[in-house]
Amino acid sequence: MRIRRVGVPVFLAVAAVFLALQACEGNGEVKTSKAGEDESHNHGKDCMKCHYKTGPGEGTWTVAGSAWNLARDGKYSGQATMKIYSEKGGKGKLYMSVPMDAKGNFYTSMPMDFKHNPAYVRIETASNTYEMPYQLVHGACNDCHGDGGTASRITLQ
Repeated sequence: MRIRRVGVPVFLAVAAVFLALQACEGNGEVKTSKAGEDESHNHGKDCMKCHYKTGPGEGTWTVAGSAWNLARDGKYSGQATMKIYSEKGGKGKLYMSVPMDAKGNFYTSMPMDFKHNPAYVRIETASNTYEMPYQLVHGACNDCHGDGGTASRITLQ
């Protein structure tokens, strides 16, 4: 039996499919928060403590977090979208665009490889754009910006 070498493009295609399937639910569906939806919970908690592949949470999130509105002393409930780009300033490739839900949470199971892709986050509202000044290393936003995190909360107006 002769073994044939597989070229780099074939290997990359197989790897991309594998990564996509890892982030999708068992039926291949990508789950993402939706504007106006109020099905999420635990605002400000680290979503990734439960929403991982074998975790107790429904869904395996690759990016998830919460936003606050200090003027109203609570959860942000307006229209906002979290976007991840390959370059600072909303430039380069748009990797994902995830709407914030009615409870101020955003989440997705959309594939994202932070280790091999530079990623910069922006949150856009109708009147403002908020940008993290440095590259993301993971998608567990509330790990740093949530309750008990070491960075300031994601505060929108």
